[in-house]
Amino acid sequence: MTKKICVSDIVLCCILFFLPFIHVNIGLSVADQGYNLANFEAFPDMNQTWMVATLVANIVGKIFTFLPFGHSMLGMNVYCTLLLSAVSIAIFLILKKDYNKYAVFTGLIIAISFSWAPKVTLYQYLSYYLFCVATMVLVKGLQKGKRKMLYIAGVILGINLFVRFPNVLQCALILVVIAAAFLYKKKMKDALKDIGICIAGYATVALPVIVSLELIYGSGTYAGMVKSLFAMTESATSYTPFAMFYAMYSSYITNFKWFGWFLVEAVAATVLYGFLKKKWMKYSAYAVMALVFLVILRVYWYWGILNIQYTTYNSVYIWGVCFLLLGILTLLFALFKKKTVKEKKLYALGGLIIILITPLGSNNALYSNYNNLYLVAPIVIGSLADLLLRFLRKEDGSKKIWHLSPAPAVAVSFMLIGIVFVQTFLFHIFFVFGDAGIDGNKKVMVEGNHRLAGILTTQDNAEEFTGLTAFLYEEQVQGRECIVWSHSPIIYYAMEL
Repeated sequence: MTKKICVSDIVLCCILFFLPFIHVNIGLSVADQGYNLANFEAFPDMNQTWMVATLVANIVGKIFTFLPFGHSMLGMNVYCTLLLSAVSIAIFLILKKDYNKYAVFTGLIIAISFSWAPKVTLYQYLSYYLFCVATMVLVKGLQKGKRKMLYIAGVILGINLFVRFPNVLQCALILVVIAAAFLYKKKMKDALKDIGICIAGYATVALPVIVSLELIYGSGTYAGMVKSLFAMTESATSYTPFAMFYAMYSSYITNFKWFGWFLVEAVAATVLYGFLKKKWMKYSAYAVMALVFLVILRVYWYWGILNIQYTTYNSVYIWGVCFLLLGILTLLFALFKKKTVKEKKLYALGGLIIILITPLGSNNALYSNYNNLYLVAPIVIGSLADLLLRFLRKEDGSKKIWHLSPAPAVAVSFMLIGIVFVQTFLFHIFFVFGDAGIDGNKKVMVEGNHRLAGILTTQDNAEEFTGLTAFLYEEQVQGRECIVWSHSPIIYYAMEL
């Protein structure tokens, strides 16, 4: 039995390792992808505000450039994708000890498939990876009573502060420490000591780095970076705190109606299910639930909510909102349910914090959440699997007209997760960021450009970059300064300007 479990774990880990590499050599984004790659090459000789604000991301990217093929887009795609594979496997190996491993695996497949941004945008992905790892380390430390792990969690969050400045909001994880104090009924001095150790870990990284920046680049460097970022909101209004909050919550409010249909079905099925006495009637109820679910999907297909436009976000956006709303309800239920074990309550709270904090500091609204489901999705699906295996049924000997069971609601939830799984997986197969995606048209390579060697893109993209490369190489302008009159930072990277 143990051997079978080990073999299955190896198979699942292999899938988690290789799945992120789909399209690793496809797609040529002239904006985000090129911006990050150009910064890695230029570091530390780049705009000081962004150099300081995304310091760790730039350092990691710079280190990758020293590895074999590190000066090529394909090489950087591979190295940055390896990070996602490693984090996914680590999360699987840790969470499978607390949740059903197939539920955790399913959640990770959804999370990987939802990762729409280029993997080289390290200021995003490193933020998410470290946020998730810090949450797991924190929960494990609180569960085992190991303060060393609380310190490590603080260190990880301290490092994350320098991946991207808005990550300072991730300090909200201290709420998990406070919650643990109540759950484990700790004395005040012990609770304060736990909080202090987390802060000490955070300060161990934050203070030396800030002091070093002050010594190297001059007094007021870090404060100047913060002021510059806030000053930018005057022109880039989508980055104001109000705009970011509004973008996030308006997405929930606007699209709640699509989730509402499934919520009504789940509530109605749960109430009516309680009146059924005979087993055949209960089994028939599941068939009716599935039929109603299919009817809703047919309506959504007619309205275009369910579609097969997998080369665009249209195929997954609303389903992502539905999953997040389902996740919030599931995590709240797990958090306040008496029978939930303490560690899973802490995971539930951590998941909620991740959902609420992730979009802040970005103008991508819920798209940021879709990029950071690595811990949330496994916990949500794992919590639902727990409910499926252990129904909330009261049997105290008294005569009741009906009893409450979560089975119908969980059944509807898993039907919804099934649709999310299919849509996101196919999205992962066909979607390519900043490119035409896998649309049936032939993909070709750019010729004569060693930095873009091995990357497949559209015929038009390839011809334009091939022509531009030939012209600039002929003029021998590599290494010279230039101004690109378009939102195409990849020109700097691809043409070595």
